[in-house]
Amino acid sequence: MKRKSIIIFGLIIMLTLSSLTFAYADNNYRQKNMVETKLKGKIRDKVQTNEIKITKEVIKDEKDYITVNLEIPVISGLNNKEFQRELNAAIKSKIIEEVNEFEEEAKKIIEEDKKQGKTPKEMEYELKYEEKNSMGVLTIILETYSYLGGANGTNKNYYFNALINENRLIQLSQLFRPGSNYKEKINKEIKRQITERMKNGDAFFEGKDGFETIADNHDFYIEDNNLVLAFTQYSIAPRNMGIVEFSIPMYQLRHLMKNPMPLIDGNVYYNSGYDFQIKLPDSWEDLVYIEEINYEKNVELKVNFIYTPKNSKLNDYNLMTIIVLKKNVYFNLSKDEVNKLDVIGTTNDYVYVVKSYSNPYSKGTIEYKEYKALSAEIDSIKYKFNLEYDSNSKLENISDYKWVIINGKKENLNKNMYKTKNGTIMIPIGKVAKKLGYKVKWNPREKTVTIDSGIESIISIGDYNYGHLKLMFKLEEAATIEKGTVFVPISYLEQVLELKVEVDSNGVLTISSK
Repeated sequence: MKRKSIIIFGLIIMLTLSSLTFAYADNNYRQKNMVETKLKGKIRDKVQTNEIKITKEVIKDEKDYITVNLEIPVISGLNNKEFQRELNAAIKSKIIEEVNEFEEEAKKIIEEDKKQGKTPKEMEYELKYEEKNSMGVLTIILETYSYLGGANGTNKNYYFNALINENRLIQLSQLFRPGSNYKEKINKEIKRQITERMKNGDAFFEGKDGFETIADNHDFYIEDNNLVLAFTQYSIAPRNMGIVEFSIPMYQLRHLMKNPMPLIDGNVYYNSGYDFQIKLPDSWEDLVYIEEINYEKNVELKVNFIYTPKNSKLNDYNLMTIIVLKKNVYFNLSKDEVNKLDVIGTTNDYVYVVKSYSNPYSKGTIEYKEYKALSAEIDSIKYKFNLEYDSNSKLENISDYKWVIINGKKENLNKNMYKTKNGTIMIPIGKVAKKLGYKVKWNPREKTVTIDSGIESIISIGDYNYGHLKLMFKLEEAATIEKGTVFVPISYLEQVLELKVEVDSNGVLTISSK
């Protein structure tokens, strides 16, 4: 369905706050980087569109025991024709180089066989291709098979990754920010997957012959919002494993990327720039598209979820908006202003607000009923909003789960910290809070703990939401009681109490006031 213009009246956000600018289409504050995508669809750049087509040039040559079968990809439809020519030329040049190298080697073997009075074996070279187009990266994979008369042939792939909107070929390293630890993150995940696959019967080399690290120019492609790393045959596994691939969801690497993008994976929307995700109902598929708008003033980000009626004569309207505010902006609001906001999440830096709208269509129409049905899902969606705040990643190497340093003093927690099945570190909050000088009050009837640091913070057992000031923080694990001790995720210290949490080179956990 073609993008239709959206009528502004009826879509003005009903948050008429004196200190905020929430108008839906105030172009004075809109930056250039607006992104629009359909659920389960590909990200579309509104400025540049490419109707990319891949056709094949077939070449078959048989001569003197040598057979060459080629399916050469020919790319068309790119907006930049010069880059299109360069890309096609680079691909064809690589193919010619590989075929010439194969034929030279084959001729040597054939000549040697003839000298020895042997009948040469049939030599074969075959090339096919596969295309991928995801997250603005077009990948052409040249899949080759060569047989030079030995016991087995050889499979080898070549990868051409083009960043379409920038009209250039890129290496893996160019997806990520300079100085980021993307290799460390990827290496760790690959090693984890190798361990799991070996448990399931796959074979991999170990020790110095096994996997150690990826390279800056490592072979890759992007598919279904996953980064796929490819390893050549026999590089980290036996020959029978072929070309080995590992898939990593792009949202796991979001904070490392040079140009983070929103992602739709299944019906989950990931916003890599502001570290949140939200599960959307299946009923929204093909009826809702997503528009991201960045502002220069008070509102950091708006994500509009917009209903598209099947009747092309009718206008699109907002179903829901996620609004991201800087925390200092939020705290400057009056109590009345705050009460008008439906806060669904908080990090150290941002407050996340959800806004829904009244039905703009005429009662009794198909569109009215459809909009009403889609809107009815919003309350459940709020509970499927999750922050991707990665506070625990740096805490995975804690060497001692009992001793910590609190405000410069080594303390025995008496109760060991522990990890959940999700890898979240849980910490005995009462002991830590007392060592920080806070007052701790347990209410057995309500099953709540109040942490008083001058400002009260409420912890409810079994609840993922943690109260503090005017906010509710939704964390990755609920508070729990273990043998009479209340445990909370360690992110509670960082996000709610705004403490500094670090691990030194020796793996010692340090907690201190900022």
